[in-house]
Amino acid sequence: MARKPTRHQLDRLAAAERLRTRYDEVQRRFRNGESLHSMSRVTGPSRKTVRKYARSAEVPRRAPGRLRPRKLGPFVSYLEERWQAGCTNASRLLREIAAMGYDGGITQLRDLVRPWRAALGSSA
Repeated sequence: MARKPTRHQLDRLAAAERLRTRYDEVQRRFRNGESLHSMSRVTGPSRKTVRKYARSAEVPRRAPGRLRPRKLGPFVSYLEERWQAGCTNASRLLREIAAMGYDGGITQLRDLVRPWRAALGSSA
């Protein structure tokens, strides 16, 4: 059964589609001889961005997302130890680290353990 995409994944896909749509619009207008200023006014991006889209042979790649400090950072080694010891229940792990001072939610924890869980599934 396929997993539903996360909100973050859906947002990234939507942003990529918006970029593709703007790029295609700029390319079409550029081929028709429209000025950069006019394209910028109509399509939304700055003149500098419109120039980049007009001169580019393919859709520009989006910059990777910035890494943000994770609330889980101080607890990762503990979680890895517990996982290796056989505790693979995210709710239980959350209760344990909450008692140690973690004040975040379960979503970050689930995101952290997802590859660990996948590795368990592939080795079983």
